[in-house]
Amino acid sequence: LSSSYSATTQAPPDTTTPVRSNGTVNGMAATSSPGPQLASGTSGATLALTTNENADCKYGTISGQSYASMPGTFSTTGTMSHTTTISGLANGASYTYYVRCRDKSANLNANTNDYSLYFSIANAPPPPPPGGFTCAWYASPTGSATANGSSATPWSLAKALSGGNPSGSIRPGDTLCLKGGT
Repeated sequence: LSSSYSATTQAPPDTTTPVRSNGTVNGMAATSSPGPQLASGTSGATLALTTNENADCKYGTISGQSYASMPGTFSTTGTMSHTTTISGLANGASYTYYVRCRDKSANLNANTNDYSLYFSIANAPPPPPPGGFTCAWYASPTGSATANGSSATPWSLAKALSGGNPSGSIRPGDTLCLKGGT
């Protein structure tokens, strides 16, 4: 008498969510606030991250949104490497994008923390002085009475306008430029 038995085992169901890591903006690490500062004039950027398993990732600008409610889907996703390009960025602005991913067995990444990508765009440089003239001296509302009157260390307005500037260097015909203050 002979009998044959065959048994198959199935892998246990996947009950873990994708682990997100290596978040970057334009190739620079961006998971700690304030993140990298991109050059002024930058109007678009590439968000990227990796997951420890094949997953689909989405993003948004509102913290705490569910995966299903996030408005943006990464343009390259479905594997362990995810990238997308965003546009409409403005000089002087700071941005935070929140990411959630879902693995291929449809487990929502239901952890309570978003995976955040931080970055900013630098302010535009000041325009050159009008009329093609060169500034000989600089003063600023936040300048110093002991400064040297250069662009990097402007005089205070009171010191520059008192005629008693530190070096007595302002002469008739010199151009004194006013720098903005904070």
